Amino acid sequence: MNEWFSQLLVVIAALAWSVPLARADAANGVSAKGLISKIDKLGANSIVEDLLKEKNKSKLRKVLFGIQSGDDQWLGVLSKLMPFFMASEPAMQFDNAASEALDKNAEGVLRSAAIINTGWSKLANISENEIDYPSRICGVFSADWDEETPRATLALKTIPRLKRRKTIVMNLNSPDVSDGIKKSCLRTITSSLDHWGRN
Repeated sequence: MNEWFSQLLVVIAALAWSVPLARADAANGVSAKGLISKIDKLGANSIVEDLLKEKNKSKLRKVLFGIQSGDDQWLGVLSKLMPFFMASEPAMQFDNAASEALDKNAEGVLRSAAIINTGWSKLANISENEIDYPSRICGVFSADWDEETPRATLALKTIPRLKRRKTIVMNLNSPDVSDGIKKSCLRTITSSLDHWGRN
């Protein structure tokens, strides 16, 4: 009886926290601050499961657009959620959003990449040296990808963007972004430039 009662208290506490937050989201849309608060209270795994439900597609889109904006608060959401996606199909949506944000806020995205590397390392119980999140985001432009468009046309748009991105990352001088993260990003950009240069 005592175990049942403690489980009931946990459920009541979770409901008490989620109702006011759900009302705030309904009134104001999804906010980074509100989502971070939910993650801190309910756990990232719970929020990931919620975002992936069919009924929450519009909420997921808002989160992805927020991350794409490059806003530091939304990048904080990325840092907290991404380790729980690992290498899943939904993770690609977050990777693409982070990639688009890279040109708007390279320091914030690469700082988030370091946090994600640490999170994955802890979850998978492996060395951070074996994890390389920048390799998933630095060399791609999801918004430009279109299977109907000829590769040469895509290359005309993508190569200049990659060159600009490379310059941005090369010129980044921040104590919050390690040389390892920066080098990984630059290596990935260079590899993508090589790929797109072979038309």
